[in-house]
Amino acid sequence: MKKSGILLLALAMLVLLSGGLRWWVSYRRAQSAEKDLPMREQSRDASVIVVPPPLAPRPRITGLSAAEKSARIEKIRADYDEITAKISADYGAAGDKFPGGVNAFLRQLALLAREKHADLAAFLAPRELEDVEMRDTPAGQATQRQLGDTMATEEQRRSAFELERAFEDKFALTFDLSPTALLARESDRMATQAKIRGVLGDELFGAWLRGEGTEYASAVAFAQQQGLAASVPLDLWRVKNDFILAQLELKARTDLGPQQLRDAENALANQATVRVTGLIGAAALVNASNEVFGWLPRAPQK
Repeated sequence: MKKSGILLLALAMLVLLSGGLRWWVSYRRAQSAEKDLPMREQSRDASVIVVPPPLAPRPRITGLSAAEKSARIEKIRADYDEITAKISADYGAAGDKFPGGVNAFLRQLALLAREKHADLAAFLAPRELEDVEMRDTPAGQATQRQLGDTMATEEQRRSAFELERAFEDKFALTFDLSPTALLARESDRMATQAKIRGVLGDELFGAWLRGEGTEYASAVAFAQQQGLAASVPLDLWRVKNDFILAQLELKARTDLGPQQLRDAENALANQATVRVTGLIGAAALVNASNEVFGWLPRAPQK
């Protein structure tokens, strides 16, 4: 990843991360927590497996008025913004010489997010904390963006947020690009989406998927253009997920030679093509754009 891309990420994180009781104390705490994390020794550019230690709970602060809580929340946001800005500036200045590289930089941001959560939890009730994190965290912002002006109830939004946040928290400190790790992450991501679908129902879940990017919206437009059933876009989404997961399972295997792996991947592509053809028909598949089926290997048209 280029340094400019990381700096853009840093600027985004300035909005997503904020808070702390004393910014320097919190910064040192995050550095100390990172130092104690068990991880695999490797070069600067290699993937990292990190097992986050549990955070010690903060001393509980009680008896605060609503105004005092609001002031403390704003102070925490400002303090963590300052910490994040300092880390981002350090990374921007050091570039490739930043100790630990981009993985260390992203790990510090993730650790700060955990520290902020603990600082807020020290004086907010669970529902109040959820209100703040629905606005401040990546998972909360994604939930608001993806459900936006839909008819989702408040409880549906909160349930979807909790599921999304649990997934992000689980992998926030894991920077491992090995096939096994990618398979584990993708399996968990699909399980999380299945739970969100169960909470929202198919119609709202379609809105959720449209909020994730243009691919699902393209599938919906394609299905409407072809006069297909309203259920087809979600059925195609399921086929795609099954195909990607099966691909990752193959790449995680160590008992296949190069030719065996290619043969197995071709078989998977053929199976997915059969499933897609059964949903939309062979003619529609030929005419479909890569915006809809870019994930599916297809023979070049003659």
